[in-house]
Amino acid sequence: MRGYAAVLRAEMVPDSAPERVLHRLGFRTEDVRLIVLSHFHADHVATLCRFPKARVLARRDVFERIRACSPARNLRHGIFTELLPPDLAGRLIDVQARPVVHAGPPLDEGRDLLGDGSLLAIDLPGHADGHFGLCFPKLPTPLLYAVDAQWLLRAAFEQRVPGFPASLVAEKPGQLAHSARLLTAFRDAGGHVMLCHDPDPAPFDLREPSA
Repeated sequence: MRGYAAVLRAEMVPDSAPERVLHRLGFRTEDVRLIVLSHFHADHVATLCRFPKARVLARRDVFERIRACSPARNLRHGIFTELLPPDLAGRLIDVQARPVVHAGPPLDEGRDLLGDGSLLAIDLPGHADGHFGLCFPKLPTPLLYAVDAQWLLRAAFEQRVPGFPASLVAEKPGQLAHSARLLTAFRDAGGHVMLCHDPDPAPFDLREPSA
């Protein structure tokens, strides 16, 4: 874990900690009932244990592969099972069990996570085993939250794949270009695209607290 942190230099921004963000919205971690987990990398699961009452929408097949893998192989792909809640198996809702629906071009199909077509899981392979993004097709301008398909939108739209250190943990580097093309096609069709780690402001960002 220390070696991983040293290479990626990951830091938690205090005002972005889940407790603080939820407090600004009038909630606590205990109030959260559902979490969507796009993949199992350490920076996405590190605070799952703070949400003891939440069900977790994730890929059960990926979860089972992680549990069956050696620590060395998991480490190679940025997975630390010690960060996962001990009761996750019982709280996990399998994304792959959700209905398959037509997502519209250029996305083709997705998994209907809430049953009303408002939130779709879209396969975006390459970065991690089972990595998926989230499409919000019913917004006035549809949004594709592509999570870690790339780290910079500009790079994705220029058809560049992630470099070091992101490439260190990529599950299938050869598929990253496919995901980048999908992001570009979604933008060209008139949609918004957001990424998890891109530092540039996005229209759906939560406003920072006033000083």
